[in-house]
Amino acid sequence: MTESTHKKRILIVDDDPEITAMLQVMLELYGYEVRLAHGVAQGMAALTADPPDVMLLDVMMPQISGLELCRYVRRDPRTEHMPVIVFSARANDENVRQAMAFGATLFLKKTANREELLAAIDRALGPA
Repeated sequence: MTESTHKKRILIVDDDPEITAMLQVMLELYGYEVRLAHGVAQGMAALTADPPDVMLLDVMMPQISGLELCRYVRRDPRTEHMPVIVFSARANDENVRQAMAFGATLFLKKTANREELLAAIDRALGPA
């Protein structure tokens, strides 16, 4: 498979299996290769095994915040430049500021529609 035909790989890290399943189906329909991680520990393992092209990361998860995973990504030389789209139901100014301070590339409300999500992924990935 050449670089031009390479499917972009997305890692979705969220503790809600219904949300991850819905996002996976939708993004696969648009040609992305999607992997799921249900929580920060699974997300770290997935990043270590095979870093994706972009990560879609929930903030509010049990035990460890998604923002800690974002900080981990930025500290690892293998993933420090990987785009991280933080998505959260809590999208007030303080939460957005905090996510960006932890290294998020973009912040997206969980209520975003399909077009907003796809546009955010395109923006995060940059020019092909």
